[in-house]
Amino acid sequence: MKAYRVKNQSGVTLVEAVVALFVIIVGLVSAMALIYGSINAAGEIEDELLAANLARETIEVARSIRDSNWLEIDSGNTNVIWDDGLYSGTVYRAIPVFDDDDASPTFRSWLLTFDAAYNINHDDSKVYFNLRNGAKVYHQCDAAVCGITTKFRRVVTLNPICYDGSSETLISTGTDCATLSQSKIGIQVMVTVEWTDNNNTRTHVSEERLYNWK
Repeated sequence: MKAYRVKNQSGVTLVEAVVALFVIIVGLVSAMALIYGSINAAGEIEDELLAANLARETIEVARSIRDSNWLEIDSGNTNVIWDDGLYSGTVYRAIPVFDDDDASPTFRSWLLTFDAAYNINHDDSKVYFNLRNGAKVYHQCDAAVCGITTKFRRVVTLNPICYDGSSETLISTGTDCATLSQSKIGIQVMVTVEWTDNNNTRTHVSEERLYNWK
């Protein structure tokens, strides 16, 4: 009778187990890296959207102030001009502030507060949020208590747009249309929103031109 030798299979089984374990670990690491990347990407997209909304909100604040002035003028108020609240002498840097003081005559309205010192690193450029009716309300504040500080900062520059009878002139802080003997016909609203994400500084800039015509 012919004898057969049975090979020891234990060594092969161990190698297969190690290979299988290696494949599983590589798969798990790849999956975790993909999930981590997806979470980071989602967070970045959320921050970009919020920054864009903060910029758009500021532009709409400026538009609302101009439109409110128009309504006052149409109602016969001769003490109002179309760009009231949209400049302060030749200082054109501002922050949008939501007045939440119920004792204030401007309660629950937006104002632009001007200061030549305002820039994206100024303390007043910080954006806060409060919870109202379960929803986050983002705002800026020049009071002692403002809410919870966010990662965002926001500042707006409102440069005059002048007209000399033939072409427009866009000017910046330090002068005005009257100095150029020109008429002020509009405002360039430039909003900068900045935030830090994973030690990287990110910036969103929005611009719109508002004119004194309907």
